[in-house]
Amino acid sequence: MTIERAKLDGSPGLGIFARVVGNVSFVPYGVPERFKSQVRDVLGARTVELSLYRSRLIGVFLAGNSEKLIVPSIVEVDEIEALGESDIPVEVLDVRLTALGNTVLANSYGAIVHPEFRDSEVDLIKAALGVPVKRGTIGGVGVVGSLAVATNKGALISPTASDEEANLISEVLEVKVLRGTVNDGVHYVRTGILANERGALVGYPTTPLEIDVIAEALRIEP
Repeated sequence: MTIERAKLDGSPGLGIFARVVGNVSFVPYGVPERFKSQVRDVLGARTVELSLYRSRLIGVFLAGNSEKLIVPSIVEVDEIEALGESDIPVEVLDVRLTALGNTVLANSYGAIVHPEFRDSEVDLIKAALGVPVKRGTIGGVGVVGSLAVATNKGALISPTASDEEANLISEVLEVKVLRGTVNDGVHYVRTGILANERGALVGYPTTPLEIDVIAEALRIEP
């Protein structure tokens, strides 16, 4: 169990281009072998290469938990088939807010979603993930999936979160939450972190202090 700095496509925005769910890491086609090795060694995860919406922005469009992956209906059939290589069931959702990775924050216990999802869309997400779902914000902003990263052990949220927002996340996801940043001050913490219950990869500018907070928030032991 550990935390390592990394980069993907030359960028510290690991969570923009990739997503880890359980012991599977979803990455764009052609990622370097060094990055795959870090995913395997630090996260204990295998990699599945794919595109989503014919883009490399896997972390933007993909959300989910160990029970189900969710993607918007704009993705292609062959991309859904590629997701199926993970052996985690995939649900395609017809929703207006298609960047599900940015608008859904989920673990195996619950999910917080963008407040602009319709009631029917919240019901779809709830049925797909099999967990309680609540609308919420972080710092008054609805892209909760970008402003926080959560596992089944803990959650790191943006410093902009109010106590009320932090308490809701903690209650719904059933984990303790801490405020912090990544990549030397970036509040959109999920954009710079790939994490599961075993460890985390963080963007290369992430400071030692930020790493300490991330480790404490996600309960990652050295």
